[in-house]
Amino acid sequence: LRLNRMITQQVKRAFVSSHRDRGRQKRDFRRLWITRINAATRVYKVFDSYSKLIHNLYKK
Repeated sequence: LRLNRMITQQVKRAFVSSHRDRGRQKRDFRRLWITRINAATRVYKVFDSYSKLIHNLYKK
C-alpha cells in the first residue's frame, strides 16, 4: 500500500516535470535560434541585429 502510493506520487511528479520541461525546451531552443541568427547577421553584415532583420522581414 505504501509502496503503491510512493510510485503513483513519483509518476505524477514525472508527468508534471515533463509537461513543464516541454515548454522550457521550446523557450530554450527559441533563445538559441535567436542567438545564432543574431551572430550570423553580424558576421555576414546583413543587418546590425536580429531585431532589425525581423523588422525588415515583416515590413515587406
